[in-house]
Amino acid sequence: MAKFDITAAFQAAVGAAGNVSKLDTSRETIEYISLDKLEADPGNFYSLDGLEHLAANIELCGLQQPIRVRSTEDGRYVIVSGHRRWSALKLLRSTEGSGDRWANIPCIVERDEVSPELRELRLIMGNRDTRKLSPAEVSKQAQRVSCCSTSSKSRATSFPAVCATRWGQPARCPPPNWPGSRSSGST
Repeated sequence: MAKFDITAAFQAAVGAAGNVSKLDTSRETIEYISLDKLEADPGNFYSLDGLEHLAANIELCGLQQPIRVRSTEDGRYVIVSGHRRWSALKLLRSTEGSGDRWANIPCIVERDEVSPELRELRLIMGNRDTRKLSPAEVSKQAQRVSCCSTSSKSRATSFPAVCATRWGQPARCPPPNWPGSRSSGST
C-alpha cells in the first residue's frame, strides 16, 4: 500500500496556490479580532471536549496558536480551525477577574476565495491530528472527504482521490447542501 503524502494531496487540491513560496503574502494576515465577532463553522462536526483543561492551559501559557478564520459579508468571521480554542477562550472570558485579557485574540485571516470543498478539507486537516478522534469522528471525516471529492468532480476542480484513501474507504453518504451539489435544495 502506498504511503499517503498530505502535502502533495493539499497542493493537488489547491493547485498552483499550493506553492506557498510563490504566493503574495496578502493571502493571509494575522489580526487581533474580538472574541464576539467569531462564529463556529456550521460544518464543524468535531467534539468540543476537554475545554476546562484547555482553558487552564491557555490561562497558564497563553494562546500558543492563533485561530484560523475567514471573513463573512457582515463583518464577522467564521472559524476554519480552532473551535476548541475559541470555546476555551470564551470560557476563560466568562470567569470573574479575567478583565479584557481575552477580549481580542490573534487570528489568521484567510483572504483567498476557495471552493466549499477546500474549506471543508481545511477544516478536516486542521483537526485530524490535533486530538484523539472518536470512531464516529473518523467515520464522519471519511464521509466528508468522500463528499468533497464527489462534489469537486462535479465542479470540474482538482481534488486528489488519494485523500479518500487516507481516511479509509469512503462512506456512502449524501453530499452536503453546497451550491451545485446533488442534494442542493433537497432533503
